[in-house]
Order: sequence, then structure tokens, then C-alpha cells
Amino acid sequence: KIAVLNLQGTIANVAPAPLAGQVYNHPFFLDTIDKAADDPTVKAILLNVDSPGGGVTETAEIHRKIVELQAEYDKPIYVTMGNMAASGGYYVAAPADKIFAEASTLTGSIGVIMQSMNFAGLAEKYGVEFNTIKSGKHKDIMSPTREMTKDEEDIMQSMIDEMYDEFV
Repeated sequence: KIAVLNLQGTIANVAPAPLAGQVYNHPFFLDTIDKAADDPTVKAILLNVDSPGGGVTETAEIHRKIVELQAEYDKPIYVTMGNMAASGGYYVAAPADKIFAEASTLTGSIGVIMQSMNFAGLAEKYGVEFNTIKSGKHKDIMSPTREMTKDEEDIMQSMIDEMYDEFV
């Protein structure tokens, strides 16, 4: 047997919404990888990836599972890339024994991004004030209610750079 696993959509650890149609389910996907690895009748795994990526942690968990599976079992892992296998989608495909992609597949986009909004100016315009009580200097580091300090920006950039280095 060949186990066919479909990794579609944004990789995130969120519970699927009822009646939402096909939604990525992280715990289910990790469990499915384990079952395919443990099944002695499964001689190979085909992973169909159609994903723009997603959470750093969830993507790293899938990547690690694939690497562990390869080390522990003698089962080849092949990947087919669909319309998109970018960022985390590319990362989970990278350790495969062989990757198949169309010339039109959007792939690559290696990087890490973190964003927040700052609506302090809008709030000030309408007279909205914020009161923040916190237990530590950086507890509200990405607060949307104020400008980020240079120190905070350096901390966040350091975290992003570290995640990016691990990704690469």
C-alpha cells in the first residue's frame, strides 16, 4: 500500500469549524503521519502539498515528524506540490525523497513574518484611552494600542531572525 496524505490549506493548530468544509486539522494530520509510519503494510507515503504555509511551530512539527519517520522506518516519502507549496508548505516538502511539481506551482517564499496593528492614532482621534497593567516590562510587546519601542523592535527582530535561521 501507498499512504496518500493531503496537506491542504493554511497550516495552523485550530479546531475545524463545523460546516466549514475541508479545513486543515493539525492534530489529525500528525496522527495520520504516525499511523502511516506504523502500518507495516504501507510501503511508501505520498504527501500532496497545497499550502501557503502557516504557523512556525506547526510546520516545524510536521517537518520533524517526516524526518523522524525517515530515520526510523524504511519508507520512501514522495511529495507532489499542488497550486502552492510556499513557505511552510515548502519546508514540510523539503526532506522528501523526491518532490514533483508543475512549472506553475508557486513555491519557495522562505521567510518568517510577524505583524501587528497599531490603532493608537485612530483611538486618540476618537478619544479612546487605554489603561494597561502588566507584570513585566515587555508583557505588551506587540500591543496595538501604542508604538513599539526600539528595544521591543530589536527583541522581535531577533526572534524572527532566529526562526528564519532555523527554517533555512
